[in-house]
Amino acid sequence: MGQMRGSTLETELNNNQSNKGDIMPYVTKKRPYKKEYEQQLARGEHEDRMERQRARNEMDKKGVKRAGKDIDHVVPLSKGGTNAPSNLKLKKPSANRSFSRNPDHTVKKNASKK
Repeated sequence: MGQMRGSTLETELNNNQSNKGDIMPYVTKKRPYKKEYEQQLARGEHEDRMERQRARNEMDKKGVKRAGKDIDHVVPLSKGGTNAPSNLKLKKPSANRSFSRNPDHTVKKNASKK
């Protein structure tokens, strides 16, 4: 009985090691940064990424310790917000990356506050 359990555990460990590439794709090969950059350009995401990078640079210039925090735009860049210091604040990643939900678990639509 002990032999059976050991061999099963050994088989499971071997399977986990063989699937490691699925979990951590860049461990055994180099990350294709150039390809990712070209894909961002093709999807029109590059400028948005640069706007977020400018926000991080603004905080770094001010000497703000932002380790483990996300920079939140009070008025999102997609809604016409800027990287002005008055529009930036630090938030916990769990708060910044979550969305308000309806009782049926769909994402709430943000209504304009005019």
